[in-house]
Amino acid sequence: MDERSSFSARHGYAAPEAEITVREDAPELVRAAVLALGNASGMSVDTLRSTVCEVLLRVPDRNNWSPSNVSEETQHLVFEAPWFRVYDIAERIYDRLYNQGRRAEVEFAYQLNEVFREHGIGYEMKDGRVIGRGSLAFREATEEAIRLMDAAAKPTAAIKMRHALSDISRRPPDITGAGQHGMAALECTARDVMGQPSAPLGQPLPGLGLMKPPDKGVEGLWGYASQ
Repeated sequence: MDERSSFSARHGYAAPEAEITVREDAPELVRAAVLALGNASGMSVDTLRSTVCEVLLRVPDRNNWSPSNVSEETQHLVFEAPWFRVYDIAERIYDRLYNQGRRAEVEFAYQLNEVFREHGIGYEMKDGRVIGRGSLAFREATEEAIRLMDAAAKPTAAIKMRHALSDISRRPPDITGAGQHGMAALECTARDVMGQPSAPLGQPLPGLGLMKPPDKGVEGLWGYASQ
């Protein structure tokens, strides 16, 4: 481990994951974190300002040229920006760091995700994009489902499930798309289990041995997704 890493990283300490309470918002602590992590990544104050201005379609104030004034201008822009633009700014910072080739974007994303987890922010940065995230239990269950599908050589079902998770992670979430892709994953699995590769879900459903009343719930979801 890097000897210059933080105390908590060296000793394996981490704050518990907070319950998600923030969805369509960017609280001050998130705005401050994006700025602080951008500065900590080695990005100059001028580069950080230009990055923010690119996202907000603003022209940097030419009267601000000293580092302190530039930083103050950047802070004002970020704290006054619409909440969704703050996440756009975070993505643009990641992209700029990635293009520098110093791997600074990895630490930026890691630290930003720590802020999200510790403060109940319903987002995470993955591969440089900010996406929605569910509770820890939800993530573990869905990731395990995909892992089992892959292990059982059910690639089509796994792909459908990944599409469903992508749809539900959008903001606003694509509920219809998530439902359709989720039921398509179930349909692929049901066909395979029943040995009926071309049958619709409604046909092999009785033979799956689902308990009551969940079987009726699945029938209803299938009917909804089929519309």
